[in-house]
Amino acid sequence: MSDRLPLRRTVAVVAAAVVVLASGACGPKKKPIDDARERGSAASAGPVERHSELTVREGLRPQVLEFANAYTGYVLFSGCSQECRGALFVTFDGGQSWVERTLPFERAEAARLWLVDADTIIVASQPLGWFRSSDAGRTFVRGGDGEPAPAEYLRGPGVGCVDQQQECTPVLLMDGRPAPTQPPLDGGLRGVDRAPDGTLLAVAASGTSVAAAASRDDGRSWAPLGEPVTVPAADSVRLSVSPDGRDVWLVANGTDTLSAYRWDEGEWREVKRGIALPTRLGGAVALGGGVLAVACSRFSYLHFDGHFHHSDRPMNAVSVRRLGDGTVLTSVAPWDVWLGSGSGGIRVWNRVTVDARWR
Repeated sequence: MSDRLPLRRTVAVVAAAVVVLASGACGPKKKPIDDARERGSAASAGPVERHSELTVREGLRPQVLEFANAYTGYVLFSGCSQECRGALFVTFDGGQSWVERTLPFERAEAARLWLVDADTIIVASQPLGWFRSSDAGRTFVRGGDGEPAPAEYLRGPGVGCVDQQQECTPVLLMDGRPAPTQPPLDGGLRGVDRAPDGTLLAVAASGTSVAAAASRDDGRSWAPLGEPVTVPAADSVRLSVSPDGRDVWLVANGTDTLSAYRWDEGEWREVKRGIALPTRLGGAVALGGGVLAVACSRFSYLHFDGHFHHSDRPMNAVSVRRLGDGTVLTSVAPWDVWLGSGSGGIRVWNRVTVDARWR
């Protein structure tokens, strides 16, 4: 398979857009991309604040707030006062209202929540084991002791361990199980993503040399994706494909710097090298339209022309990821998230926060 085949057609569309934008750069008129940024700021003005105080036992506090899409989310409370307890709530309207669910255990020591999809969740409490619900928390079935294996909660491609070992060599997982063939890349596997057409993209790093590979048959065979690139630092490396498949970003960062590359006409083109970061990178996600969302204490946008700017809303973000319906989720704290609907960097943001009201 040619290293240009999987993504050439989609990238060509973006390349054509680059020509159009460049043609408007001359003269006194503002560049189209600047207009788009202003429209993005206007679209994100006036976010809806959705705050809920949920009635729980004394001593309980929100531990994790997760969403499967713009509407369905779960929040798990836990804590110890006279005894260790937990509480679980679900929302079907984006955090405007919450419904309490009954946990399958009374004791909630080290309670945890795994969100599989909008209807499927797993909860666990040591030493009572883990339980699965396939009806949005209405009923639970006991799954086993300890914590669930990745195959129980992971969906799609990912990089990780096949069990709960503290130390292991990360491998490419498909639905939590090893892929038929691991990507033939030097160094350690760091990231993977799937394009809308089903193409799998994987990236690995050996020192500061970063290489990518593509598979069009669910990981059975692989071909190099461009030539390796040498980055300033590769403490963390990740790939992200936009929802429309037109943008593929490769991001490599060190302790306090970030470098970004974009797949363009059969090669990795450097967009930004050595951006100074105030804190460790919390995530980078391709949004489409040549825009990469970056979370690193401040929520920011990196554009394909190298322009980098902080967003007014949300301002803070310790992590960012894209949900199944294209919604962007940024997390500020275990009880505080932002949901951004839209396309590219033009998003309408809703902030969802929860707190405990003790009985």
